[in-house]
Order: sequence, then C-alpha cells, then structure tokens
Amino acid sequence: MELHDAGAQVALVSLRKHPARVLAFLSQCYPYSAFNPTGSLHAAIQDFAPNLVIPCDERTVRDLHQVWRSARDPAVRTVVEQSVGPVSSFPTVRSRHALLSFAARVGVLVPDAAPLTDQASLDAWIASHPMPLVLKADGSWAGFGVRILSSAAKARSALASMQRPIGLRLALREAVLEGDRFALRAWMRREPPALSVQSYIDGWPANIGVACWKGEILAFTCAEAVATESATGPSTVARIIDNPDMVEAARKVVSALGLSGLIGFDFMIEAATGNAYMIEMNPRNTPICAVRLNPPHDLAE
Repeated sequence: MELHDAGAQVALVSLRKHPARVLAFLSQCYPYSAFNPTGSLHAAIQDFAPNLVIPCDERTVRDLHQVWRSARDPAVRTVVEQSVGPVSSFPTVRSRHALLSFAARVGVLVPDAAPLTDQASLDAWIASHPMPLVLKADGSWAGFGVRILSSAAKARSALASMQRPIGLRLALREAVLEGDRFALRAWMRREPPALSVQSYIDGWPANIGVACWKGEILAFTCAEAVATESATGPSTVARIIDNPDMVEAARKVVSALGLSGLIGFDFMIEAATGNAYMIEMNPRNTPICAVRLNPPHDLAE
C-alpha cells in the first residue's frame, strides 16, 4: 500500500488465500507454491518484469537466492541481485552468526556469539559466559526461533527442542488451518535449523529500517520498543527515535555487503551505557519500513 501510494506499480506473490489479494490496486497476483517456490518466483519475475522484488520473510529471501542459482535468464539474476544484494552476500545474510561476525569485522558493536552444532558446544559456551543467554535459529522471524534462557538446564532443554525438525502435527495444522503448505515442505525435508548463541544484553529492543541501493542507504527510520508482543517478539507500540549509532552500524553493514532493497536491523540498547548492540539483520521488509515520515525517512518513496 505504501509503495503504491508512492507511485509504484505493485504485484503480489503469495499464498492463494492471503488477505492482501483483495487490494484493488494490485497489477497482478501470482501464486507462491510451497512445493515449487523457486519456479513460482521465477515465473512471476519473468512475467511482471519488476525493478525490485521485496521479500517479507526469511523464507522468501532464501527462495530468491535459489532463483539466482537456478535462473538461466540474466535479466532474472539481475533483478534478484538488485533486490537482495550481490551473490557474494548470500551466505552472510542467511546466517545469524555469520552476519554478527561480519558486522564485528567492519566495526559494529555486537554481543558475543557462537554457532552451536551440538550439546558440547553449548556446554563450552555456558562454561565461559554468564547467564542469561539467547538461543537463535536461522530462518525464523517475528521472534519465533529465539529463546532467552536463565539456566544451564533450561538452555540444554531448549537446544534439544530447537534442534528437532518441525513435527507432522504442526505442519498439518499450518496447512489445514492457515492454508500454508510451506510447513509440510519443511517436514518432508526434515532439515534442522542452524542454531547460534548470543550473550544477553540487559536493556530494551530497538530497530532501524533502511532503503538501500547497491551499498548506499537512501532513507532510514529508527524506533525503539515501548511494548512488545513477547520477550522476543515484535513491537506492539514503538517510539520513533534518532540514534546515530544505529544508523552508522547499518551503514557499515550495507556498504560492506553491497546490499539493496528494504532491510531491517535489530538492536538492544544497553540500559547501563546506552550503547546500541546490533543483534541481527532481517534481510527483508520489516514493519518499520512502512512508516512514512519526512523525505530522509520515507523508505517507500
């Protein structure tokens, strides 16, 4: 809706029952098949010939990466790269731990973090870091796949739970009640998510949405959470703020990776110091990106 109001011609790729399909201004609505997502996206890109594809969850980011790998049409590859960044950035944006490690190398303040491959790697972290800790699963969004744990026993139990692939009951529930067959695809593949651990930052969450083009930030909006859906969930009430440290951190990552599109970065503002710690990057559209303020802060424009 914001892109349309800014003058763009907009098409939608979605599940067939997605409520956004009722919007009258959409030029086209394309299906997003759970069992052939790459084909769905490739066909939509070829037919609509967009300047930009804006993913709205991590699953679509990964599918767009696969479109780039499988596409023989150079025009399709060009659209993908100018939508989510160059192919050299794909491994970094897909991994929460890889992104934090990269951010630290380019001078961004981040919490201590490490990949988790098994129970022993978690035990090694617990032995050298204070509680609480934060467990995260790659490919999740809206706070799902994130756990804040206050004891070693709870951390070990959470790790065992998070390492298990999605169960058939949950996959069927999503398919029947939500019309979302992507969960069935995840169940069929039986692929456990990549996990990582981070030090807990005592403070409050904040985020920045940026519109960028080939490594340059064109517009941005910063906000801090006043209230959240849960301890790890999205904001239900947010306050627009001015935080130069968050802007500079986002600029360093966007520039170093050469990113394009709409991107969100999550931070924790440390209560004791006021320092902004980058805790993850969402390589896709986030809610703050739709807030249209004056020109430097109008991402849709």
